[in-house]
Amino acid sequence: MLNWATLAHGKTYNKVPQVAHSGVHRRRSARQVPDKADGGSFSFMKLDTREVGRAAMAGLMFRREVEAAGALAQRDWAFRSFNVRPPPVTSRINWGINVADGDLFEEAEEEIEDGPCRFHIAEWYGRPFLELSDEERLELANFKAKGSMSKTDQNRLLELRAKNPLTPREDARLGKLEQDYLDLTATRKVCPFRTDSPFPLCTKAGGVCSIRLVEEVGGKVQPVAGERAPIRATCPYRFQEGNRVFQAIGKDLLGDPEPHQAGEVGFLESTGNLDSAPGQDVGRIDMVLVKTNAPEGHPLEWVAAEIQAVYFSGDEMPMEFKQLRENGGRLTMPAGKRRPDYRSSGPKRLMPQLQIKVPTLRRWGRKMVCIVDTPFYDSMGKMEEVEDVSNGDIVWYLVDFVAGDPGEPHQLSVGRKATVTLERAIEGLTGGNPVAKTVFERRITKKMDDA
Repeated sequence: MLNWATLAHGKTYNKVPQVAHSGVHRRRSARQVPDKADGGSFSFMKLDTREVGRAAMAGLMFRREVEAAGALAQRDWAFRSFNVRPPPVTSRINWGINVADGDLFEEAEEEIEDGPCRFHIAEWYGRPFLELSDEERLELANFKAKGSMSKTDQNRLLELRAKNPLTPREDARLGKLEQDYLDLTATRKVCPFRTDSPFPLCTKAGGVCSIRLVEEVGGKVQPVAGERAPIRATCPYRFQEGNRVFQAIGKDLLGDPEPHQAGEVGFLESTGNLDSAPGQDVGRIDMVLVKTNAPEGHPLEWVAAEIQAVYFSGDEMPMEFKQLRENGGRLTMPAGKRRPDYRSSGPKRLMPQLQIKVPTLRRWGRKMVCIVDTPFYDSMGKMEEVEDVSNGDIVWYLVDFVAGDPGEPHQLSVGRKATVTLERAIEGLTGGNPVAKTVFERRITKKMDDA
């Protein structure tokens, strides 16, 4: 039995995807989810079974017109003739035709199942979503963050806080800046996890820190049990809670349980091009942890760290906020369908960072640390580990978010670590094996024959 599957990038005409030699095009939905990994966007199409029937036949019969056959007949004919399992009428899917072998093909990473379980908010502005009262959920659904404080004013505030004594003019300026920040905390939520800034405001639109899979049992929405139960962090600041993972890294790799944190350190400089001047920062290390307990005059010891949360695909979170506003904050199953998009987060976002940065760090004799949650690591292909840190390039630190006391935030727990070489990390992030040359060339020939 074959499944419906993903479409390649492209266009559509007359609402029916047209087959091209490079694959099948797709139309863009009115609702799109931005792909932060490459600055583009992708979307899912909402089709009923009649549209699916037309499109399947249009692809398989290579642009023959089938409109006159009748929607129901088209659908049934396609399903019987090609032994295709139709998707539910209400499902939002990506689908397509593999022109190389004439089969409908499936790519699981792009499909969002419409089953009894769905991904919902796990933590909202740092608070456990499922444990909030209806009134609390309604308050957060109605909250609209507004206002900002410039970097210049933030830096000036820090300077004046540290200076003593102050002139009368400086004292007045300090009072004004302190009041501005206090006012800002009334219109912006403070992130309970950030440790990288003295002004730890939430910067994420909507304030969703993480998501989790839920189901409805006996009329009650609850987290699923089993291997798919863990919370998935969608905000990188979620990993900063209590500095626990940074302390573990400092202790293990630097012999310092309280390393200094230097965030967003420039690593790549432009050689000069159309949009950047020579010497301008064009790439940074997320976090550099520096050993602080070394003897005076000792060479600087540090490790670089990349922090990677997961993006999600599917319906955007405002759909859930709207549902909460409409039902008075009552907890129900999610209105939309979404899933963690590990393909965008790993191979498309994290892997290029490692390919660019690790070779230089390796020449410098430094290690790269990658901080992810356990589900992120488990979503990748298997990586051959090395026993000793000295033989590896990358050290993965895996964290989990475990339930705290009732009503309290979940607690970050540092789990196991895995040391690998850059080459093995790339294989794991890619998560696939290349076909044999003969198979690939046979597919090329098939495309040429079908042209």
